[in-house]
Amino acid sequence: MSLKARLVGAIALVLVLVLIAGGALTYNHAQRKVEVEMDAAMEVARNTVARRLENLGDSYRPIAYLEETIEIFDGDRHVAAALVDGTGAEMKRSVIPPPANEVPDWFLKLVAPTYPVEQVPLPVLGNHLGSIALYPDPRSEVDEVWADVRLNLTVLGGFSVAAFAFVTLVIGRALAPITGLSEAMRRIGQGDYAVAVPVGGSPELALLCRGCNDMARRLADMSARNRQLGEQLVRLQDEERAELARELHDEVGPLLFAVDVDVAEIARVVETTGGGPRGSVVAAKAAAARQAASAARTYVRDILGRLRPGLIGSLGLAAAIRELAAFHQSREPETAFDLDLSDVGFGPEVDAVVLAVVREAVVNAVKHARPRRIEIAVVDLGGEVAVRVVDDGAGLAPRAGPPVGYGLVGMRERVEAIGGSIAIGPRPTGRGTAVSAVIPVAGIPVPSAAPRAAEAEGVSP
Repeated sequence: MSLKARLVGAIALVLVLVLIAGGALTYNHAQRKVEVEMDAAMEVARNTVARRLENLGDSYRPIAYLEETIEIFDGDRHVAAALVDGTGAEMKRSVIPPPANEVPDWFLKLVAPTYPVEQVPLPVLGNHLGSIALYPDPRSEVDEVWADVRLNLTVLGGFSVAAFAFVTLVIGRALAPITGLSEAMRRIGQGDYAVAVPVGGSPELALLCRGCNDMARRLADMSARNRQLGEQLVRLQDEERAELARELHDEVGPLLFAVDVDVAEIARVVETTGGGPRGSVVAAKAAAARQAASAARTYVRDILGRLRPGLIGSLGLAAAIRELAAFHQSREPETAFDLDLSDVGFGPEVDAVVLAVVREAVVNAVKHARPRRIEIAVVDLGGEVAVRVVDDGAGLAPRAGPPVGYGLVGMRERVEAIGGSIAIGPRPTGRGTAVSAVIPVAGIPVPSAAPRAAEAEGVSP
């Protein structure tokens, strides 16, 4: 539950408790008021009847006098009087005006207690001729209380609703920066540092907003510096690889060529002269040495093909990948290559990393997985380039954690050095391995490593 919801819920609970307490106090006050008013009305009725009965003996028309006594109560809102004869039949009853409003029965039962009927005996010349019955009727008093209760609860309820709306609005405005802060932290956590939280709210929240913006700027500067360092590292690695390729070509190549020439001359001399008693052995050793030199030259040429960064400069990225695929297909005719390549280049550094990823993924697949099909896709995403190499070979060996190996480690280091991300795992459908990378172009950083590379797996080769 959000902080705003908790605060609003707590305030709503307080207001509900206030309403309940107000209702309880109103109920207690209303019940007490009805009780006091009815007690007072009954006391007045008793006194009235008692005074009238004191003069009953002086009346020469006692029945008429008693009826006049009953008529005194006409219009009384709280007590009704009735003249009852000796058999219990009512001879006359006063009229109580109806209450101004219709009081709900449940409220009448809730507030007004049950009042018993009081009988006042009528002595006339020592004979008991009947009684005057006093009937308490709290409806009119409850009607007044009902009007007061409705007014009080309406005012209290309206105040509570207005207070709740006002407090909710104030809390919402005060906590509004938290939503921006939460979104900014989420984006920063994904590696997107181009965030700016509007500074507002309470002084404490405004301080947090400014701190978040400062942190995002510092992280963006650090990311830019890391990217520059990574690009420099990639350039140094390429230069070192080029230097190593030149040394192999210029130093080791001539030596192997010299060995081949010398061994060929030995074989020729043996063939011409016979070579003496061990001529056949020398000829066999010379042939073996010549085969070893030839294999060494082939191996050096293969190493030169891996180290030479100038291949992209002369052919372009797409052509270099096609030539790489053709080279491996010539050696592995049973392996088919499916290429989906962008014809545009992405800059020397990015192109070199893309080619390195494709080369290492293809070499690993051909060397270890013996696939029948390899799919290579290089797609321009606008500001980023997605690289995907998928094979249907034997797949990765089961193990905990990410795949390891010098080639895979180097591939990951080259991608991450220029701000990219890479994911290596099993093929989504069927057996095989999928290598997916997302590499930024023109200094646009990739938000996060594994999630963004995993998104690249959706690129259809």
